[in-house]
Amino acid sequence: MRGRRVTLVHGPPEEVELVRTMFRWVADGLSARRIAERLNARGAPFALRGRWEAATIARILRNEKFVGTNVIGRRRHRLGAFDSQPREAWIRAEGAFEPIVPLALFREARRRARRRHEPASDQELLAALAAVLKDHGRLSFSVIKRDPRTHAPQSYVRRFGGLENAYRLVGYEPTPYQKEAAERARRHRPHTARRVTPPSDAPTD
Repeated sequence: MRGRRVTLVHGPPEEVELVRTMFRWVADGLSARRIAERLNARGAPFALRGRWEAATIARILRNEKFVGTNVIGRRRHRLGAFDSQPREAWIRAEGAFEPIVPLALFREARRRARRRHEPASDQELLAALAAVLKDHGRLSFSVIKRDPRTHAPQSYVRRFGGLENAYRLVGYEPTPYQKEAAERARRHRPHTARRVTPPSDAPTD
């Protein structure tokens, strides 16, 4: 009604803390995919009664409302349908409400998210793998999946034709079990490995 004002406030405290946790995790190096996996493993509630997905996490990390900026005019209702508006037509009101996360943390999270969308080179993938090998003393599907420095294990499979090929490029000899598993995978889903030059700082045999 005319003369009344709408005041925007935070949601439930547990949801506010969950959002802050997401931003801290991405600033620590976790990807949206790994944040979703961690939340699902912890049984964190999801608003739509489903499971957390990487795309949902990515949208949260891009949302300026968490730093107190209210953005309106993204879409326009016209002839019974909604049309997306160009970014220059949006109306942004900074400081519209109290931020949930500090601006510096928000910017760091967005910076890291943008970098993760950039395709890594073969040398970058192998350098990350070599660093993980140095710290853990071994490599495996689960070690690669858990460590925030590496990409998903499937990325190494696609790029190098199999994990065991990537292992050898950083100086790690697969175990007999890993060799057997790789052979089974090849029989069911053949790959074409690419020849890759190891990075200069990767271990050699």
